[in-house]
Amino acid sequence: MPTGSTMAAILGRGRLIVGVNQNTYLFGYRDATSGEIVGFDVDIAKEIANAIFGDWRGRIQLVSTTSAQRIPYVQQGKVDLVANTMTINCARWQQVNFSTQYYEAGQKVLVPRTSSARGIDDLGGKRVCAASGSTSIQNIANAKSKPVPVAVSDWTDCLVLLQQGQVDAAPPMTRSSPGSPPRTPPHMWSARRSRASRTGSPCPSRRPTWSASSTAYWNVFAPTARGRPSTGAGWVTRRCRRPRPHGTGIDRVISRDDADKVLTNLGAAHDRIAAAMYALDTHPGLNLLRRGNVSGRTDTVSRALRPEIDRLWARFGALNDVLEEARAMRARPRHGDADWAEMARLLREPVVPLDADGMPAEATAVPASRVSVDELTQQLERGCSQVLTQLSEMDAAWTAVASAFVPLSGSVDAVVTLAGQVGEPRTGERLRMALAEAERAGLEDPLATAPAGRLTDAAQRRLADLDRAAAQARRELDELVRLRDGYPQRRAALVTLVDEIATAEQAVAQTHARVAEKIADPGLGSVPGAATALRGRLGALDGKAERAEWRSLLSLMSTVEESAGTARERAHEMISVAEGLLARRTELRGRLEAYRAKAASRGLAEHDDLSTLYTRAHELLFTAPCDLRASTRALHAYQHALASVLAGRESKPLIASGEGSAADD
Repeated sequence: MPTGSTMAAILGRGRLIVGVNQNTYLFGYRDATSGEIVGFDVDIAKEIANAIFGDWRGRIQLVSTTSAQRIPYVQQGKVDLVANTMTINCARWQQVNFSTQYYEAGQKVLVPRTSSARGIDDLGGKRVCAASGSTSIQNIANAKSKPVPVAVSDWTDCLVLLQQGQVDAAPPMTRSSPGSPPRTPPHMWSARRSRASRTGSPCPSRRPTWSASSTAYWNVFAPTARGRPSTGAGWVTRRCRRPRPHGTGIDRVISRDDADKVLTNLGAAHDRIAAAMYALDTHPGLNLLRRGNVSGRTDTVSRALRPEIDRLWARFGALNDVLEEARAMRARPRHGDADWAEMARLLREPVVPLDADGMPAEATAVPASRVSVDELTQQLERGCSQVLTQLSEMDAAWTAVASAFVPLSGSVDAVVTLAGQVGEPRTGERLRMALAEAERAGLEDPLATAPAGRLTDAAQRRLADLDRAAAQARRELDELVRLRDGYPQRRAALVTLVDEIATAEQAVAQTHARVAEKIADPGLGSVPGAATALRGRLGALDGKAERAEWRSLLSLMSTVEESAGTARERAHEMISVAEGLLARRTELRGRLEAYRAKAASRGLAEHDDLSTLYTRAHELLFTAPCDLRASTRALHAYQHALASVLAGRESKPLIASGEGSAADD
C-alpha cells in the first residue's frame, strides 16, 4: 500500500472497521443461531478486507449503524466505510464518496391485508413509516398524495409499529435479490426512480444517481450509440461517414423477416460487445496502460495494446453508426425496393471502410479495405476477448507483485518506526530504499516479475532476502529498545555483579593469606582487582545512555557484562584452588594415620624402619608451612615399606634412601 494512504493506515491498524445494519434481512442482520451479523453487505465488507489483508478472518470489525448514523460515522472516522443498503444521490455525494454500484433495489411499502390501498396515491393522510436518515422517509414526505412520514431509528421498528396499528404502512424487511431487478407485487408501492442517462446526470460533477446501493450496473455507463462512455476520458474515437450508394439494384434486396432477424442478431452482438467494451474500460489492468511508467515485457505489451484498444473503440463507433442507420431505415413507415436494397447493402456488404492501421477511414480518405458489419462484429468480439485476456494477465501479475510486497512493507514500516525511536534512522532508510527499489522494479514490469500471476524464483529470492534483512534489523532494533527501556535495571544488575566480584576477590585475598601460612610455596599468584576496573567503566556506560548512543552502549554493555562474568568465575576458581591445597594436606594427614593404624593392627607398631618412615612423614605434614610435595613423597615411602613388610619380602634399607617415588596411590 502507498505510504500515508488510507489503505496503509488500515493495514497498519490490523483491521477494517465497517458500519453495517443489523436489521435488514439478507443484507445485514443478526443471525439467531450464531448471534453474528451476516448478510450480503457483510460479505461485501469481507471481500474488501480480503483485498487488504489477504484473509478477512480476525481482520474486520463490524459496527452496527442505523440509517441516520451512516454518513456521520464515516465523517467522524468511527468507521472506515459503510456497507448498508445506501442509496446514491447528489446530496450524499457532497458529503461522502461512494464505490461503484454493486446492487440495485427499489423502495416499497408494506400494508396490512385488510388495507384498501393499492398505491401511494391511496395513502394520502396515512401514517407511513421509514428509517430516519433514509431516502425512503424523504420520498414519503415528497409524495403527491401527502402521506404522513413517521421516522424511526431502525427498519424493524416500522414493522413493530405496523403490527401494533400505530402506522398504516411500513417498508418490507427484505429487498430484491442481488443482481435482479426489484418487482412490485400488489399492495406495494415502488418509489424507484428511472436510471439517469450518461449525459443527463442530476449531479453535474458526479456520476448518474438513482435509488440503489453503491455500484453501477455496467449498462449505466455502457457504450452508447455515440461511442465510448464518459469514463474513458482522454480517449478519442475517430468517426467516419459511409459513402451513400450511387445506385440500387432490386436484385440485392432483403426480405422484411431476414432484415428483422439480422437486426436482432446484430443488436444482440452489439450488446455483448458493449458489455465487453465496458469491462475493458473499467478493467484494473487498464490502469497499467494509463499509468505509463512500465518497462520491459510489460512495456512491450502495453505499447501493442494501446493502439489496439483505440481501434476497438473506433470500430465500435462504426458499428453503432451502421446499427443506428439500419434501425432508422427499418423504422420508416413504408419501404420500397430501394430501401430494402439499401438495407441489404448495410447488413450484408462490406460497408465499413478501414485505413491501413485498421481504423475506420474518414469519408474523404481512400480506404485500405472494407469489412461487412458481420465481419466487424466478429472482429470486435474477438479483439475484446484478446485484449481482456491480456489485461487480466497484466492485472494478475500486478496484483501478485503488489500483494507480495504488502506484508514486507508492514515489516519495513515497523523497522523504520523502531529505528527512529532509538536514533537509528539510517537503518530504517536503507531498508526502505531497498524495498522501494525492489517494489518499483517489480511493479514497472509485473509481467516479467510474476508471469501468470506467480512470482519468478528470482523475485521470490529477492523478497526473501529483504524479509531476512528486515527480520534481522528488527531483532537488532528490538534489542536496542529493550536496552533503552531497561537500562536502569540492567545497570543495577551489573553493579550487583561487580559487588559480588569485589566480595569474591576479597575472599581470594583472605584465602591466599591463610594458605600462605600453612602451605609452603603454594604458587597461587597475585590477587585480581577486576572489580575496581569494572566500576570505572560504569561511567562510560552512563555517558552513552545520556547521549542515547544505544547501539554503542549495547556493544560496551555486552563487553562489560561478559568481562564481569569472567572475573567472577575466575575469583571463585582461585578460591577453590587455594582451598584445595589445604584440603590436600588434610587428605594426606588422614591417609598417614590410616596406614599407621593398619601397621599397628598387624603387630608392626614398633617396627624400626616403619616407625622411622612414619615419623618423617608426620613431621612434614604437621609442620607449618607444610611442604606438600615432600610430604607426598614421604607418605608414599611409608606406604610402600608397609606393603613390602606385610608381603614378607625383604626390602632395601629405606632410611638410607630418604626419598620415595613422587607417585601417589
